Amino acid sequence: MELKKFINRNDKFIFENKIFRATTIALSVVIVLQGYIIFKKIDNQKIVVVPPTQTLKEFWVQGDMVSSSYLEMMADVIAYNILNVASEKKFNIDFLLAMVPAEHLHSVRAAIQAQMKYVQDNGITQVFYATKYETGQKGQLRVGGILKQYIGSKEIQSSMHYMTVQYEIKFGRFWITGISLEREGARNAQQDQ
Repeated sequence: MELKKFINRNDKFIFENKIFRATTIALSVVIVLQGYIIFKKIDNQKIVVVPPTQTLKEFWVQGDMVSSSYLEMMADVIAYNILNVASEKKFNIDFLLAMVPAEHLHSVRAAIQAQMKYVQDNGITQVFYATKYETGQKGQLRVGGILKQYIGSKEIQSSMHYMTVQYEIKFGRFWITGISLEREGARNAQQDQ
C-alpha cells in the first residue's frame, strides 16, 4: 500500500514538473518573440507630436522618415540661429553643432564660422525673414528669404538669399551634413553660364 501511494505521489510530481517545464518554455518563447517584435517596431514607429503653442504645425517622425512640417521647422531653427546675428552678440552655435555627425563637423563648423566671422569683422547686424521653404528633395532643405544687413541703424543691404542645409535622418534624429548660403543673383548667374 505504501509503495502504491509513493508511486502515485511520485507520478503526480513528475507530471506537475513536466507541466511547469512546458509552461516555462512556452512563456520564454513568447517573451523572446515579443522582444523581437518590439525591437523591430522601434524604428518603424510613427510618433505624432502635438507641439506647444509657439510652434505652428504638428509633425511626425517615423524611423528614417519625417513630415515636411518637421523639416520646415528645423530649417527655420537653423536659419534663425545662423542668419539672425549681431556683431556684438556672442554666437550660440553649440546646439547646432550637436546635430552634426563627427564626419561632417569640420566642414559645417567652418561654414558657420565663416558667416559669423564676416558679420563680426564688418560690424554687421543682420536679420533673416524666411519666406519660402523647399523640403521636396530628400536630404536637402532650402530656406529662401530676405536677408537685411545693418551697420548701426543704417540698412546697407536687403536681398533675397537661400540657405541650403544638407541633412540625414537616422532613427528619428535630424543630422546636419552641410550648410551653404547663396544670394539669389549669384545662383542665377551660375545657372546662365
